[in-house]
Amino acid sequence: MKLYEITNISQSKSIDFDFIEHHCQQALTMLQERKISVWKGIYNSDIDCELLTPHKRRSKNTSNYYTMLLSNLPNWKEYPRRDYSIICTTKPQYAQNYGHLYYVLPFDGANFGICPNYDIFEVNLITDSRSIDMEEMNEVWKRCNFSEDNFQQFLEKFVNQYNGNLMEIRDYCFPLWKYIKNLPRPTSKIDALQFFMDLYDPKRLGFSYRNLPTEFEYNREVWTDSPCYFINADNHKYELTKRYGL
Repeated sequence: MKLYEITNISQSKSIDFDFIEHHCQQALTMLQERKISVWKGIYNSDIDCELLTPHKRRSKNTSNYYTMLLSNLPNWKEYPRRDYSIICTTKPQYAQNYGHLYYVLPFDGANFGICPNYDIFEVNLITDSRSIDMEEMNEVWKRCNFSEDNFQQFLEKFVNQYNGNLMEIRDYCFPLWKYIKNLPRPTSKIDALQFFMDLYDPKRLGFSYRNLPTEFEYNREVWTDSPCYFINADNHKYELTKRYGL
């Protein structure tokens, strides 16, 4: 996992303890109390100790549809925007699959979106005779040739080419076609908006959001729009243990 979603603010080879104790005390306390904390794995990184902040991002290694939708649908407004967030995990062993392990210390009071399982791609939008997860749904919208980056154009095409979309969906993703065919035909972008709000409804899918210092569940993908202080776990675990008793 590369840091394409993050802007560097400051970099150092040593931990700025004064800074993190002032800005990230809640995350430090969670570590000290052995509570579930936040981690990230990064390939090919020369980051040691850095303050990083999210910037505009789009999905890597997959199409951008779910990132665009979750960042624009009204029923996701209480969540950090996926397209301006740092994506992390609450399981350090999972983070290590992506490279060097980092402690992630968000600012006090940071808002987090929390997936119902370890990877957002594994969230099932439709559960029928065959489940359709977030990643497969991305491929449906890609086959329909919807815009990946313009939310309004995405809605317009869903309405204006509805019959053609249904045929494409029927041939490629029958469970989604079954889901759609009994619903009223959308005649406006407002109708389309409601359709996608229902399909990607965070409560129905088991997503939640919370602010620090509320504890996380283990082995969940989480994301935040807060600046975060990254610390290389391999290089600095001894220092952190000595100072905070980790």
